[in-house]
Amino acid sequence: MSLDKVHQARCRYAHDLRSLRESRGVSLEEIHAETRIITSVLLEYEANCLCENESFNNIYLRSLTKKYAEAVSLDVDKVLNGLAMALEGNYDGRLNPNYEPEESSMEKPVKQPESGKGKEKQT
Repeated sequence: MSLDKVHQARCRYAHDLRSLRESRGVSLEEIHAETRIITSVLLEYEANCLCENESFNNIYLRSLTKKYAEAVSLDVDKVLNGLAMALEGNYDGRLNPNYEPEESSMEKPVKQPESGKGKEKQT
C-alpha cells in the first residue's frame, strides 16, 4: 500500500472526527477541560490523526481516541475501529454521517445451493 493512500486515509478519518465534533457543538477547549489533552495535540490529531508525529505510538493513539470519543459523546468502538482502519490506510469514511458504503466493499450474499442438487445419492 502506498504511503500516499495511508496518509489520505488518516487525514480523512481526522477530518470526519473534527466534523462530528463540530456538528455536536463541542469545542477543543471543552475536550481539553474534560480529558486534559493539550489543545495543540488535539489540533494535530484533527489535522492528520497525529500520524506525522512519530512520538505518538498506536497505544497512545488508542487512548487519546477513546478519551476524545467519550468527550464528544461518540460511539467509542466505532471510532476505535475507524482509527484502526485509518492506521492501516483503508479508512472509508464510515464515521461521516452521510457515509454510504461503496457497492464493491459491501458484502455480497453467499448463494446457498438448492437442496438435493449437486449431491450424490447415497445407497
